[in-house]
Amino acid sequence: MNNEMKLFSTDLESLKSILSSTLDESIFFNELGSYLKLALQSDNYLIYMAGTDLATARAIYTDKSANTDLEVATIAGHVIRSKRAYFSNDFARDPLFSGRANKLTRAELCAPIMYEGLVIATVHLQNRGEKQFTRNDVTSVLEILSGISDPIKNMQMYLSAKALNEILLKKLEMQENAIAGKLEVVVESNYQIKEGKIISLSEVMKNAIKLSDKLAAAGVNALISGPTGSGREMLARRIHCRSSRASRAFIVVDCSVLAEGALEVELFGRLENSIAGTAGQRGLFEVANNGTIVLRNIHAIPINLQNKLNRYLQDGTIVRAESFAQYSSNARILAISDKNLLDMVAAGTFSKALYNELATMIVNVPSLVERKVDIESLASYFLNENKSIDQMKSLSPDAVRLLAEYNWPGNLRELKSVMQRAYILSDGRIIEADHLADSVVILPEEDENKEVTDRANDASSVFVEMTLGDLERRHICQTLEYLAGNKTKAAKALGITVKTLYNKLHTYGLIASQEIQ
Repeated sequence: MNNEMKLFSTDLESLKSILSSTLDESIFFNELGSYLKLALQSDNYLIYMAGTDLATARAIYTDKSANTDLEVATIAGHVIRSKRAYFSNDFARDPLFSGRANKLTRAELCAPIMYEGLVIATVHLQNRGEKQFTRNDVTSVLEILSGISDPIKNMQMYLSAKALNEILLKKLEMQENAIAGKLEVVVESNYQIKEGKIISLSEVMKNAIKLSDKLAAAGVNALISGPTGSGREMLARRIHCRSSRASRAFIVVDCSVLAEGALEVELFGRLENSIAGTAGQRGLFEVANNGTIVLRNIHAIPINLQNKLNRYLQDGTIVRAESFAQYSSNARILAISDKNLLDMVAAGTFSKALYNELATMIVNVPSLVERKVDIESLASYFLNENKSIDQMKSLSPDAVRLLAEYNWPGNLRELKSVMQRAYILSDGRIIEADHLADSVVILPEEDENKEVTDRANDASSVFVEMTLGDLERRHICQTLEYLAGNKTKAAKALGITVKTLYNKLHTYGLIASQEIQ
């Protein structure tokens, strides 16, 4: 790209005059975007407005041909948080741009529009083909933005006043609803959620996701089964967020943590009883009306409450706790369990009628061991979750191998915990095997010793004349070879400390002296 700025009929002073004369956001940002596009001879521009949390962004002003996919929002969020311009000419090699949906856009420059350290928006200039951006282009954009600081200040003050006014109007509306007895919208807003990210390359998980998306459109009640920590609730969130109920409440209740009476009040609510001295309470089915209620550990719900749930699923009627008072609800139920409910039905501990109502559709979520192809991607995601580019770390091949070999009884929840721990323990940019939890690095003792002993027995089946020292050296070397050079595992299997193992290897001349320091 030609780094020299072109002269236009509308020069910087004219732009400043136009921007100073308007508080119309559309005019302001489109004029600014058009000017920068022409100044740098780029193909497209778009403007992202900063969210109220100053960490997210949404596209609002753009060329018709500009790329506004979700990855652009990721770049905008990064620039808003760092308050620094960023550009890339190779999306394939840039982690911030990897997975970009629009393959025509090859290069992008993003700069913050801010005043006195407060970012109000980001401007994105995009190029197709072979045209590239340079640091001089970044300097040019920042100089232009610096030259119009007064209009930016005016717009920042206007947007702040507008946001404050919207907050005050919302508070006023909430108070009016409360006075009118219309609390549903107020309460419901506290339970609104956003869809979480689900990473999967495995076919078994992709099938579960596809079925979940069909469920979202169908609107029926469903049962989500699978082991604890496998991501069942994430699929429930996806179903809710992709359904017509997305703007309504999403409530999760664990049926295994409350006693029967407390759970009944929590789910179905109760009326005030001045004689008994009990306060009235809205039930979560009442709060979740037209939304979604997730019943975690549905297998733990007492049989009496199972009958109440079954009646609700049949006619939409809820009977309050401690009374015969009724109300109607249209909450969708997504039940979650790690038990075989059919076995419980056969044993008489779970209602067959309730099972039939819930099992209209069943989504089976695989364990992490069943989707080993996803382990490396998931581990990298958990490792660098909520980290900036300069804070990100990578997994060594040895660490990846150990993660793939482990059986993950705690599934995704355990993997996330292991990665968070490894990030803290690692001083550098690479996660090594010794940064992983002992449960991942060390095999179960009985299995490990058995495997090493079996190998030793095989090796000793043919007599070879040697000294006791030679035999020890041979056994140590065979153990290391069998355990792929992992000295921690080898020391564990040999019944010695890692330091002792290093000393012996040094004696054998197999490692340098500095390695044992």
